[in-house]
Amino acid sequence: MASTATLTGSISAITTSGVTTAVISITATQNGVTVATSSATITTSGANELAGDYSISGLPAGTVGVHFSSVHFNTANMQTSINLNKSNTLNADLLPKGLKI
Repeated sequence: MASTATLTGSISAITTSGVTTAVISITATQNGVTVATSSATITTSGANELAGDYSISGLPAGTVGVHFSSVHFNTANMQTSINLNKSNTLNADLLPKGLKI
C-alpha cells in the first residue's frame, strides 16, 4: 500500500495586464509544515485567460493546505483531503494581483 499520494488539477487565471505565460508555485502543507512543493506553467488559453495543469507528489494522507502563488496573481489558499487509495484532484482559479471579488 502506498504511503504517499499525488494531487493533480488544473489552474486557470484571468489577466488584465497582457501576461501570456506565468509560473505558479505550489506548496502543500500539513499541520503548518511544508510536505511537498512543485511548480506549473500556465499559458494563454483565450482572451485574457491563462490555463495549465499541475501535479504534486509525496503527499501524506489527511487534510492538506495547498497554496498557489505567482508574482502576477493573488495567492489562492485552499484545503483538500488526500486519500492514498484514490485519485486526488483540486482545481484553482487565480485572480490578478490587487483584484478582489
